[in-house]
Amino acid sequence: MMCSLIDFLPIPGYNLACTQTGIGTTLAGLLAALVVLLCLAWGIRIARKPIHRAGAVLIAFAAFFLAVAAGVPTIRPIGPALPGGRIVVLLDQSESVRRQGDRPYNAARATLVQRLRESVAERDPKDWSGRIIGFGDRPEMLSGEVPVDRLASTASGASAGPPAGSSDLAAGLSAALDWIAEGDGGGEIFLLTDGWFTETDSTPEIARAAGRGVPIHVLAYGPENGAQGLLAWNLGPEQYVGREAIGRLVTRGEGKLIWSANGEAGEPVALAPGPQNAAPRAVRLPVTFQKRGFSHLTARIETKESAGRGIAAFTMVRGPARVLVYGLATWAEGLPRERYLVTRAAPRDQVVLSDFDVLAVDGLEPTAFAPDFTAEALKAAAGGTGLFLVNGPQRGSKEDAQRMADWEETDLDPILPVNSDPSSVFDEPPPRTVLIIIDTSGSMVGEFASVAINSANRVIDFLRPGDSLTILPFSDGVGQKFSANSLDVSSIEQARRYLAGIGFGGGTNMTPAINAAASLRGTNCDLFVIGDGGYDAGQVNTSPICRTTAIGVAGIELPGFDTSWGEQKPLRPGEELGEITFETFKPQERLEFWRDGPLPLRPVDPPSDFDTAGTVQGIALSYARPEAEIVLIPQAVPPDPVLVFREDLIQRGLKSGVFMGDMGTGIPRETVMATLDWLTGWSEPDRFDITLSLDGNRLTFNVATVEDWPVPPQLSLSLRFADGRSVGLDTSSGVEAGLFKGTRIIDLPSNADSAILILETGDSPTKYIPIHLPGRGSFNSTSSAVREGESVGVNTAMLRVLLDMTRGTDLSRSSPRYSDRATADLPIAIWAIIASLALCLFTAGLWLGAAKR
Repeated sequence: MMCSLIDFLPIPGYNLACTQTGIGTTLAGLLAALVVLLCLAWGIRIARKPIHRAGAVLIAFAAFFLAVAAGVPTIRPIGPALPGGRIVVLLDQSESVRRQGDRPYNAARATLVQRLRESVAERDPKDWSGRIIGFGDRPEMLSGEVPVDRLASTASGASAGPPAGSSDLAAGLSAALDWIAEGDGGGEIFLLTDGWFTETDSTPEIARAAGRGVPIHVLAYGPENGAQGLLAWNLGPEQYVGREAIGRLVTRGEGKLIWSANGEAGEPVALAPGPQNAAPRAVRLPVTFQKRGFSHLTARIETKESAGRGIAAFTMVRGPARVLVYGLATWAEGLPRERYLVTRAAPRDQVVLSDFDVLAVDGLEPTAFAPDFTAEALKAAAGGTGLFLVNGPQRGSKEDAQRMADWEETDLDPILPVNSDPSSVFDEPPPRTVLIIIDTSGSMVGEFASVAINSANRVIDFLRPGDSLTILPFSDGVGQKFSANSLDVSSIEQARRYLAGIGFGGGTNMTPAINAAASLRGTNCDLFVIGDGGYDAGQVNTSPICRTTAIGVAGIELPGFDTSWGEQKPLRPGEELGEITFETFKPQERLEFWRDGPLPLRPVDPPSDFDTAGTVQGIALSYARPEAEIVLIPQAVPPDPVLVFREDLIQRGLKSGVFMGDMGTGIPRETVMATLDWLTGWSEPDRFDITLSLDGNRLTFNVATVEDWPVPPQLSLSLRFADGRSVGLDTSSGVEAGLFKGTRIIDLPSNADSAILILETGDSPTKYIPIHLPGRGSFNSTSSAVREGESVGVNTAMLRVLLDMTRGTDLSRSSPRYSDRATADLPIAIWAIIASLALCLFTAGLWLGAAKR
């Protein structure tokens, strides 16, 4: 390159060096040479005047200096040698260097150690230190910092660990240079490698070493035989449920190919012996995956000498959600096959429940199934299979416990969203959500105001610490509210002080307050309305879905309120408020377990996916558990739960749902599909392209947003194992919008097992993607890719570039001589000055060449 033509020039007080090499600088030199030749030819044969010839010479010099600038020349101040420094022994751990075993590899290392010992013999251990770093897929510290007189013996005894599947010199050099930069003085690197690097381009790190004056001394060693065993593999990033997939492997050498898919062993493949460097052979392994999510293929080659290293290749399996149905379940007929693949089974059939996305039992009792069915269903639910129980039509009389009560007496009880036992609710009602609306208009000023405040305080008397309370005053509009999510002693005192400070005056506009009350939902909410009735009944244009108690402080009932589930409570003048009780706080034990229909249904929180709710002919009566989500209720009060879901707070992705009646033909298909989608867990399966790879116990993933889908504002991933353990996976945004990547060391199960990949985006429901993980014993570590496996000998050209750029020593010929070149001063880039000079010369050349004299 042109830059090397000037690096010998003496610059007083400085050392000059060129830090960039490669095809770019070579091309720049060739172009510069071409321009120089053209300028000379023009000046000799065409130019007629000396001034024109001078212009040609200036343009030739401009081309030369631009080519010099392409080599990124730097200068470093020459100062006194710094006392000591740091030395790194950098060992290539990749398979291409070590495929012939540790004996020849260690023999090469012994040569490097001898050169190192000769080089450091005269250095003071007080000033010089060193350490051993290995690199393959990533850098690895093989020793701590040791004095220089112990460095050779440490390098000789350091354990290099198992061969790595690839070779990332850039990462190894980066770790070495970072450590050298942390110390005082200079630095040197002793590198053992074959020069075949399969990862990041290492040129920038080599230039960094050159710029800092850190020579890289190289001992080249590379086996002359190609790799044996597994050379390459491909399963394809995406497969489809129930369709045959082909695992394609490339092997060389004899042995037996042992493989499995999702932990199920396949038929071993015998590999006949052949010449040592025979051409690689292809092996096809047909597999069929029956469940959506991530599946894996493991493979390794056994020989007489060893079990061999193996691979674990992941693939994403897409397809419709698989729904397993027991019972009549007419609602499961006619569902779109592109979204749901329905399989029907009899209660005593042998079925692997965990192979399905949703398990639905319609109108059947637990006794219809095998004794271990509920335990297997619970295990499947923990693995990501949504559980759906439909009570079915009335069983016996209204006084008889219904089918859902039977399921609550099985292993499934802890994960069900309802409780059919009325005594537990009677003895200790669930926490209540209480809203008190108080009319503070001008008509309330005086005695009515006092009665209203005392009535609200009387309601508070009945509340418990676990209840929540909101107080909302209104007149012309809604005033400043009081709110508390729990009611300890301090919160109760704050509520009473708030009531004492309420002011009265203005008109009466009930509508804003009623609209706020309309957000109340559930079977455990209470609305108390306190006022004098001085408003138009038409202002009450909605009915909250909760018990409503209307307290008329003027001795009359409050107009417009539906208190069929609740009560009107007109207060007589002078009535002792300390004696008032409320029906809502006097629960009565339920003696019936069935409510007749037909009952039109409504969603609890419209608008929702359940707006087309349908009609049910009757429902089994139950109480929603505190962590449950009530989705459908009857339009007529009381709002008994009809469709209820639950997601476990600890084992995320463990989902269950119940329908308390007979879904029959009265439930629209849209409601059925919304129910299955909620239970499936992995919604929007086409939104992301996700790839996983496993190297040892390091899991690496890439998540890309598919075109036409919105890019998520954020993305987080975690992995939940079958035993309940969870680990977070650190994600970072890629260079493109919607691309996320990351890596994490995980503790693999001892045997192949299922897990849940939890994906959260912040703009849609959490995704729970099933994943099959290989066991620790199914493979050791990934073998190399084709680029690493097929390389033989030494990459001489690459190592020559490395030596030339850093002015290192070829350790196969001699030991490096200690140099004073390394100083604490950073190099000064002068390429910009040279490039500016070239542009000035080019401009002057054009001006002279075009002169008319």
